[in-house]
Amino acid sequence: MTHNKTRPTLAFLKRIYPFFRPYRAQCLMAWLALFAAHLVEAAIPVYLKDGIDLIARQETAIAYPATAILLLAALRFLVLNYGRRRNALVSIGLASTLRQRSYEHLLKLGRGFYAGNSLGDIMARVTNDIAAIQRFFRVAVHQLLSLVSIALIAPVFMFRQSPELTALLLPLILAIGFAGWYLAERIRLASQRQQSEYGVLTETVQQNLKGIRTIQSHAQEQREIEHFAANSQRYMAAVLLLVRRDSMLNASMLLGSGMMSLAVVGVGGSQVLNGQMSLGTLTAFIWYLGMILAYIKNCGTPIYHLLNASTASARVFQILDEQPEIRDSPEAKPKPAFIGEIAVHHVSFSYPGGELQPPALNDISLSVDPGEMAAIIGPIGAGKSTLLRLLSRQLEPSGGYIAIDGHELKTIPLGQLRQNLSFVTQDSFLFAAPMAENISFDDPDRRPEPIWTAAEAAQLADTITGFDAGLATLVGERGVTLSGGQKQRTSLARSLIRDTPILLLDDSFSALDTETSSRILSQLKVLRETLTTVIVSHRVANARYADKIYVLDSGRLIESGNHEELLELDGHYAELVRLQEQPAELELSI
Repeated sequence: MTHNKTRPTLAFLKRIYPFFRPYRAQCLMAWLALFAAHLVEAAIPVYLKDGIDLIARQETAIAYPATAILLLAALRFLVLNYGRRRNALVSIGLASTLRQRSYEHLLKLGRGFYAGNSLGDIMARVTNDIAAIQRFFRVAVHQLLSLVSIALIAPVFMFRQSPELTALLLPLILAIGFAGWYLAERIRLASQRQQSEYGVLTETVQQNLKGIRTIQSHAQEQREIEHFAANSQRYMAAVLLLVRRDSMLNASMLLGSGMMSLAVVGVGGSQVLNGQMSLGTLTAFIWYLGMILAYIKNCGTPIYHLLNASTASARVFQILDEQPEIRDSPEAKPKPAFIGEIAVHHVSFSYPGGELQPPALNDISLSVDPGEMAAIIGPIGAGKSTLLRLLSRQLEPSGGYIAIDGHELKTIPLGQLRQNLSFVTQDSFLFAAPMAENISFDDPDRRPEPIWTAAEAAQLADTITGFDAGLATLVGERGVTLSGGQKQRTSLARSLIRDTPILLLDDSFSALDTETSSRILSQLKVLRETLTTVIVSHRVANARYADKIYVLDSGRLIESGNHEELLELDGHYAELVRLQEQPAELELSI
């Protein structure tokens, strides 16, 4: 994501408006109610003036103004309460919509985005930054609307009471406005720094908790504590800077308010003593001034929330502006039911930024018929995993194309492709949930019978029965309560239960012993007799069960055939067989 500096304007509202549109009616009702509440409030001093003047003339007929004041106060309470509740509902709904859209968009973004952005900062954007936007609409919009309403209403009533005092206050109001404008940019920059440091702090916590075993095993607790303390100090310094600048703004507003109050009391009091103004008129004028000062004193809060929301929205929309690396092309149309035929035509691929390096894959062509099990063998860095990512369209070929059932991958909607394809990676990810939910991830309501069937096929049934809670056994975060082999078998069971036409296994037996791998593969041959399976492995023992074996080296396809054909060829594959079987023979001789 690019980090640009946006001006502290209301321009961010243009970006938020599409999310705001469903709440326009509620918002209009809330704003009308809030404006009406201030209009009712402005009518109160009119009757207060009459009542005070009646008392000053020692007249007793004050029941009418007193009753009017009570009724107006009650009406203001009801209208203001209604407007605030409506405004709160709008802010909550808007934040919920924005958060949901951000989450949906994050699920569409590819490996490049997550490789270039820390998870801690991403989490800060979709939680803390959206919360800042919500606070703006819940708190600041109400206060800003009140400030605008008072600025429109109060001067009119004040001018009717005393044009001279109203003209006297105008220079002070302009000076306060200039001070607020001057400090606003500094508050925005401080807010931007504070939010950035918060993302760094969040990322530090997340990384350390994810890598807690590594930290403890290397006795690096103290170093990481000091690292966190340094990040925490930077975040605290950013928060203190923001607080100082916000306090300066509030103090400026208080100073200006005090000067306005002094001017009104001094000049207005002299006019009352000289008989140029009634006591009721001065009281009404001071009431209107109080209405203005109440919002001027606190106008630092809505300005702070406005600038904070402006910075936060820029960070949120940097995520929403990211385009998924892999997305449906215009020619993508739903295809008939898959039968699992795979064809790779002269495919090449180079990773971004690797122009000076040889391509990860170079002119690869191969095919897998429906119901076949194919194995892709080769040393580390041969391009095996890259080929599987291309088959599942996690990556796009640099040259050539891949087809399933005769349809180029780009013409198949991503949703349909991934519904018909299962991909098991070497680094198995498990959720902090019961075993049953981890295996039946695609359908949480699935009955236990198919879950047990998938567990048995993955050689996991005995492990599950060994747990006291069986399928209800809670798996720790990222599967920390299971061994590496148990995690791989759980991930395999999760894919087998889907029974998809195509199954891709990316070295997903690396943590299993040869005997367990053999039992699983022999069962896969039976269970997936009519379905297509592609296995990536560096173990030639796993390739024996395959109908076709493709040998990759340095991104090139160098041999293909079945196990017997490749042994007879006595090439690279045969050499791998001899190298990998030799240690076992030496162990038996010892």
